[in-house]
Amino acid sequence: MKLLRKATLESLHQTRLLLDALVKLPAGKKLYEEAGIGTHVRHIIDHFLVFRDGIAENCIDYNHRNRDSDMERNIFIASNAIDEIRQWIETTDQLDKDHPIAILSEVSCQQTVNVTINSNLMRELHYVSYHCIHHLAYCALLAKQNDV
Repeated sequence: MKLLRKATLESLHQTRLLLDALVKLPAGKKLYEEAGIGTHVRHIIDHFLVFRDGIAENCIDYNHRNRDSDMERNIFIASNAIDEIRQWIETTDQLDKDHPIAILSEVSCQQTVNVTINSNLMRELHYVSYHCIHHLAYCALLAKQNDV
């Protein structure tokens, strides 16, 4: 679990580096808000927050999202959220032991159909870390399209 925790912290660090780079650009905040990068970053944060909150309830509900939240429009709010998540991952003892956990997720694009899946903390920490990397790739494409 230590290697996975370290890799997760690295993916969050890369997210923070992206946000820091955008803040330094003259049009960085605008790019964050209007090019879709903010939406991807908010989505990354959502997954980490439902992971963290789901541990306490022994059920992670990946359907819970904060669409159209201030994190999509305000790079500083998103940066603070990333910092808080990193701090939690670095200090929590909840990730010291792998244990079973239920996952609630939609499985249909045509109707609201949820299923509960059995998983474990290590698998889900891997998922949110990999999910972060996946969305950072989209952010990189959006930044390159805007000459960043």
